[in-house]
Amino acid sequence: VEKKEGNLVSVRLGEYDTTTDIDCITLDGEQICADPPIDVPVEEKVAHPEYNEKSMQNDIALLRLDRDIQRTDFIQPVCLPTTNFKSSLAGDVNFVTGFGRTLQGSRSAIKQKLGIKVYDQERCRTKFATKKAEITPKQLCAGGDFAKDSCHGDSGGPLMKLQKVWTLEGVVSYGNRCGLEDWPGVYTRVQEYMNWIRDQVRH
Repeated sequence: VEKKEGNLVSVRLGEYDTTTDIDCITLDGEQICADPPIDVPVEEKVAHPEYNEKSMQNDIALLRLDRDIQRTDFIQPVCLPTTNFKSSLAGDVNFVTGFGRTLQGSRSAIKQKLGIKVYDQERCRTKFATKKAEITPKQLCAGGDFAKDSCHGDSGGPLMKLQKVWTLEGVVSYGNRCGLEDWPGVYTRVQEYMNWIRDQVRH
């Protein structure tokens, strides 16, 4: 993500290691490299009209890019939940990715991927009520194991479920600090916003 004077101007696609121009791994003595990442200008930012910065309700936004994106082996879209998408139950494992802060306290230069369990919704609601925060059906909670969590710098990133295909179940929203035992992160439940998302799509 590139910003100028606080304004988002472009997004980078296909990035894995921010310290290298081209990402490579060595496998069986052979070096395998990905295509270079691409920077794409942002044409428009579309925030949810009912987003509340204080309560963090409706914490979801869309970016309209200035051109169509060609799919490659390293740049692929995640699927959006359909009407028959089966939401995860407590204990199901979803995956969160990002470049956010790690246990060492600094942001990661390499994209991290973590499997975390969906947290019981009622239990989550009760816990965050002690922090005067409301958890609604438009949100879900995941994590709660020590040092296994999304964190600062991951906000807006994906919480994905593998159900034959990778599907975007949640968007990283907020939490009670990061990685505390028995304190899950809070995610915006994407399925609840599919009508709004469809309304923003240009054909």
